[in-house]
Amino acid sequence: MATLFKNAEQRPATTAKEERARDAALAMQEYEAEKLAIGIKTARLRALRLAKEAESNERTKRKNPGTCIRVSQES
Repeated sequence: MATLFKNAEQRPATTAKEERARDAALAMQEYEAEKLAIGIKTARLRALRLAKEAESNERTKRKNPGTCIRVSQES
C-alpha cells in the first residue's frame, strides 16, 4: 500500500518535470529560430549596404575621374 501512495505522489512531480522539459525544448527552438531570422536579416541588410556603397563609389569615380592617385614607377 505504501508503494501505491508513493507512486501517486511521484506522478505529479514527474509530470511537472516532463512539462518543464517540453517548455525548455520549445524555448530553445524559438531561440534558435529567432537567431536564424536575425542572421538572415543581417545578411540581407549587409548586402544592401555593400551594394549602396559600391554604387556610391562608382558614382564618385564617374563624377571625378581625375581624382585617382597614380603611382609612378621609378626605375
